[in-house]
Amino acid sequence: AVAVCSAAAAQDCDGGTRPDLAAKLAKQHLDAGTRHSANGRRADAVGSLRAAIKCGERASSSSANAALLGQAYFKLGAELHHGGELRAAVDAMHQAAKLSPAVAGDAYFQVGYWRSVAGDGEGAVDGFSRAVKADPKNAHAWSNLGVTHQQVGRFPQALEAYRKSAQVNPKYVQNHFNMGKVLQDLGQTAEAIDAFRRAVVIQPTYFEAYASLGGALPPTRRWKEATAIL
Repeated sequence: AVAVCSAAAAQDCDGGTRPDLAAKLAKQHLDAGTRHSANGRRADAVGSLRAAIKCGERASSSSANAALLGQAYFKLGAELHHGGELRAAVDAMHQAAKLSPAVAGDAYFQVGYWRSVAGDGEGAVDGFSRAVKADPKNAHAWSNLGVTHQQVGRFPQALEAYRKSAQVNPKYVQNHFNMGKVLQDLGQTAEAIDAFRRAVVIQPTYFEAYASLGGALPPTRRWKEATAIL
């Protein structure tokens, strides 16, 4: 079946395209890529976003153009990952972060998450480490950095990351649970109990935290309290 385009296609840029025109065309291609992505047309989205990058690279250097290029690379990375092209997606996110500080934290967070899902523990640590450097106030990135450190066996570094997350957002319940788990790994049972308690105070229906709290109490000979919880 044929389909009518919602907007006229923007022209491509080449070596003779004036920088001022290239900037306008880059914005048009970026907008088209965003529309295609929203409509599930991945191949068209990738094509438009690549065209936006090509035009953006022809445009005059400016903070606004760098921000546009950052957005284009960020959206391209998301589309490439959706299509199963992990390496290309990661490269695009690194380019987005390099060009635009405004998207750097989110770009590196995505890289950390994708690497973690792919089973690349060290790659995930690198991604989340970059994310918290770009955006130190991202409690989720700090906590995920802790998780990935913990998964590769670096428990002290994991605890440090969890504590940073708690400083940024004391109400982030999952982080307190994660902190309790790594404190158990470090043999710090009393501190682990405190972390699990904080989790259930914040979220009284957090049954996994209750179970972990109940399991942590017997070594401290608090049998009655453990029995009441379990």
